[in-house]
Amino acid sequence: MGMRARNKKLFAVVETAYNTPGSITGANACRTTGIQILRYAGDRVTQEYDRAGLGNFRQINANPHAGFSQFSVPFIGSGDVGVAPAWAPLVQACATAETDDTAVNDEWYYTPVDTGFASLTCVVAEELVQQQSTGVRGNFGIEANPGTLPVLTFSNFLGAYERPVPLALTNVDDSAFQNAIPVTYSNTTVLTVGGKSYPVSGFTFDAGVTVTRVSQPNREETIVEDRRASGSIIVSPAQAADIIELFQVVENHVGATDVAIQLKH
Repeated sequence: MGMRARNKKLFAVVETAYNTPGSITGANACRTTGIQILRYAGDRVTQEYDRAGLGNFRQINANPHAGFSQFSVPFIGSGDVGVAPAWAPLVQACATAETDDTAVNDEWYYTPVDTGFASLTCVVAEELVQQQSTGVRGNFGIEANPGTLPVLTFSNFLGAYERPVPLALTNVDDSAFQNAIPVTYSNTTVLTVGGKSYPVSGFTFDAGVTVTRVSQPNREETIVEDRRASGSIIVSPAQAADIIELFQVVENHVGATDVAIQLKH
């Protein structure tokens, strides 16, 4: 009998120092959907030389690494003000920093940073094997469309390569991840552009974090190269005044004005 490809589980923990393996237990399990595993990636170079015969040349992986091309997790808090969301480690690996403001405002903040990037140790288990990767960083986004379950999306998570080993992580506990609730009028209480509320039929956000895996003398790292956030909001103005007001916010040919986009779900 072949292995069941759907039997996958991701475990992740924030590293205390870059590329220093964190201790992974079953309680570090993530409740993921659609995870795409990069078992053995890299930049292959061909060793070519002059010869009389025909045939292929030897290929060598000059930058072996592993990771995940994509996955998503439920977009919802922990259910307890004093406890950070279970997805916090994943977002921190995407060039953000965590701030515990529960003592004053009952909130956790995840803000973009330009230095001091966090990283993860990840283990992915699939049926009979597991594979660890350290120094993992990547990109994240949000999908919160009406009538759907909102998710945090993750992409291009890259880290060091280690050969898979027999499965050892069997006591899986992802109960820290709460089940998402639909994006509706009663559940999504705030979605504003520049402080103004409009009926919204679609919302997406991409942090636009670009990461690259490098292997060079004295340096092997997943580098955060840039951040260029993007996204879309599909609005349905209820009256002419709404349309005029909205264009006053989005027009930029007469000079750009930054406004806040706020989502509370």
